[in-house]
Amino acid sequence: MRKFRLAGLGLGWLVILLGQGPLVAGQINAPGLNSLLVELWPEYDRAEVLVIYHAELSPTTPLPAELTFRLPAHIEAMHVVAVEQNGRLFQAPSESFSLQPEGEATLLTLSVPTARFQFEYYDPEILRRQATERRLNFQFLPPYEIKQATFQIQEPIGTTEFSSIPPAENSFIGQDGLNYSRFQATNLTPSEPITLAASYRRSTDALSAQHIAGVPVQNPTTSAAVVSPATAAPVDNSLTFGYILIGTGTLLFLAAAGSWWWSRRQPGGVGPDQLRQREGATFCYRCGTALRGQANFCHRCGAERRSER
Repeated sequence: MRKFRLAGLGLGWLVILLGQGPLVAGQINAPGLNSLLVELWPEYDRAEVLVIYHAELSPTTPLPAELTFRLPAHIEAMHVVAVEQNGRLFQAPSESFSLQPEGEATLLTLSVPTARFQFEYYDPEILRRQATERRLNFQFLPPYEIKQATFQIQEPIGTTEFSSIPPAENSFIGQDGLNYSRFQATNLTPSEPITLAASYRRSTDALSAQHIAGVPVQNPTTSAAVVSPATAAPVDNSLTFGYILIGTGTLLFLAAAGSWWWSRRQPGGVGPDQLRQREGATFCYRCGTALRGQANFCHRCGAERRSER
C-alpha cells in the first residue's frame, strides 16, 4: 500500500515561490479569485514538472482585469496562456501577457477580458532526483484573496511509495488512468503561504504521456503475474494462427462496412482532405473528448490541443 496523501494538485515536491501580493494592492476594487486550481504534473511529457493554473475571478472584480502572479526566478517562458469565452478556452494573444524578472522571482502580468483563465509553464528545478527517489517541493503565496483553492498532484506512471506533507485529503484515478492526490484550502489571503512536499519512487524515467499513448513502460517494481515457461500450458501454433486470420478478416470487414456507411451519410462522400482532418489531433489527449474545429484547447477540460507526433 502506498502512503499517498498529498492533496489535490499534487503539490508534492514543488518548492516554488509563487505569488506575493498583487501589484494593484490598495485599489478599491482589487482583484480577487473565486476559485483557483493548481495542478502539478511531474514527469508527464517532459522530465520537468508541468504546472497548470485554472482560475476564476470573483464576481466583484472589474473586467478586463490586470493580474500579476509571482513565479520562480528561473521561469523564462510560458507554455500556455488562455482565456475562456462562451465556455471555451482560447489562446491569449502574446501582447496580453508578459514575464519580467524582479529580484528572486519572475512576475507574470496578464490582462484578462473574462472571469476564467488558465496558464501553464514547465519548472525544471522543483523536482529532485536521486537514483529511484524523487522529491518535489512547492511553496505558494496567494497573489490575491482566494475563496477556494485546490492543489492537485498527478502521480507519474510507475510511481510507488508516494507520500506527502500534509497528507492528501483525498485521491482519485483520473480519466487518463493516473492517480491524483488533492489538498484544499479556503479563504486564503496574500499573507498566508502554503507549503507542500511530496516524495515517491520510480524505477523508470519513462514519461506518463508515453504510457497514455500506448507506449509500453518497463517497471520492475510493479507487481505482475508471471507464468514460468516450465509450468505454462503448451500453445497450439496452428490454432493461434487461425484465430489471428479470423480476427484480422473480421476487423477488415467491419472497417470497410463502417467506411461505406459513413460515406453514405455524408453528401458527396468523404474526400481525402476530410479524412486527413479526422485523422489529426481531433481528440483531447487528457479526457478523450472530440475537439471542435480548429480550437486550440479542449472545450471540456481545457487541455491544450496536441499535434500529432
